[in-house]
Amino acid sequence: MPYPRILTIQDISCVGQCSLTVALPVLSACGLETCVLPSAVLSTHTGGFTGYTFRDLTDDMPAILAHWKREGILFDGVYTGYLCPGDTCRRPPPRRPRHCGSRHGGQRKALCGL
Repeated sequence: MPYPRILTIQDISCVGQCSLTVALPVLSACGLETCVLPSAVLSTHTGGFTGYTFRDLTDDMPAILAHWKREGILFDGVYTGYLCPGDTCRRPPPRRPRHCGSRHGGQRKALCGL
């Protein structure tokens, strides 16, 4: 039986014990196959560092989701971390995903509504 597949949507802080760098090993230790939809890349986390770099990846999310949809990639669950705050994003985040597909006896759900 395959491991449960979870999608995590959050930022990647290149330095610091937070965000995706912490979530991935924890989710893996729980026996989950973890897929990543990055919302942003930061040079460091924002607590205690100044002058960090920030790259918003919101514009890349629809294309990533569309590729997964074409490939039939499905998820058992979604776990979110940091999502770009509305007052700093260039545009609104993608529409909220809705469940619209399944496999393995209806257990895995696809992200649709792009």
